[in-house]
Amino acid sequence: GAVAAIGENFAAESAGLEAPFAGYVRRMLAPALARYGLVRNPTEAETVSLLLCVTGIILLSLLKPFPQERPLGVLRALWIGLAQAIALFAGISRSGTTIVAGRHAGLGPDEAAEFSILLGAVVIPAAMLVTVLHGDTSSADNPPIAILACGVVTAAVVGYGAIMALVRLLRAERLWLFGVYCLLVGVLGMVLF
Repeated sequence: GAVAAIGENFAAESAGLEAPFAGYVRRMLAPALARYGLVRNPTEAETVSLLLCVTGIILLSLLKPFPQERPLGVLRALWIGLAQAIALFAGISRSGTTIVAGRHAGLGPDEAAEFSILLGAVVIPAAMLVTVLHGDTSSADNPPIAILACGVVTAAVVGYGAIMALVRLLRAERLWLFGVYCLLVGVLGMVLF
């Protein structure tokens, strides 16, 4: 569903991608894909709450001035990929970290959002594949196809709305507000759990 929403939002833009851009996307994906097999997501509520606070701090860094916008190079592409790799821990926002890394690397708001979302179109299915290959599913957990279809449609609709809201916040330079939310929820989680 999330991948369908990504495709809907960026199909027209990605159809005209130049060859260098595709190479940069591959370089950005490499660290995240390599890291996924080495680190399992934490499940403890305390750890997730703490990492939500880390996400909040990362997003609040959007309040700092950005470097002048410049074309993406190999090193900055790798930087964005490394930022995505830390998001493999539960509580760290994948899109938030890649957008922040992109903005601090000199990408404009639209370009940083586009890169983050296009990377998700590859990383999300790759993570699902790794989960299946590791045998982290069981037949008892497999719901009927109608329920799966409903979940996919719901994820696509909600994902589309979330992407639109994310892009609007980023263009208005107000994505840092989500950092405040993450800090509040993280602290609340640490207090409750």
